[in-house]
Amino acid sequence: APSERTGDRFSVFGEFDARFYSWRGSRGANVFDPTPGRGSQLYLPFTAGINWERPGESRIETRAKSGYVYSNHLTPGQTASIDTLVDTQITTTYTFLGAELVRPFVGIAVNAPTGTSFLPGNLRFTRMDPDLVEIGSYGTGWNFNPNAGLVYAMTENTAVSIGAGYSWQ
Repeated sequence: APSERTGDRFSVFGEFDARFYSWRGSRGANVFDPTPGRGSQLYLPFTAGINWERPGESRIETRAKSGYVYSNHLTPGQTASIDTLVDTQITTTYTFLGAELVRPFVGIAVNAPTGTSFLPGNLRFTRMDPDLVEIGSYGTGWNFNPNAGLVYAMTENTAVSIGAGYSWQ
């Protein structure tokens, strides 16, 4: 909603989704055992965001994303299940809107360790191939990733963006 005093615009949103994956392989972990491998995953991602913009001057976009996952690996010899939160990613980007053709931006992405990273014993088998399921790993610990760049408007409908960043894990 626009602010009467400054023309500032704010918006707040939330997204929730449910995704289910199921897979079956042609063979299991043991090449001498013809029992095929199989597994499934239920992933419930959620995102919340806040946008603030002062038209013609600047914009700040902030997002927080996390989720819940239930993974079940049923391959003989590799049977394991886990239900856990995944790590939370928090991002903030500041964009300078004062120039018409070039818009510089700076941001930071932070990964907060809200998921499970230590998977002892058979729990290690719940890390499934990301070609089969969406979430292959549930936690990685703290990461800090600053970035900066610019967006160049080539035409009214085409823009080119260039940026650079660094990751501290």
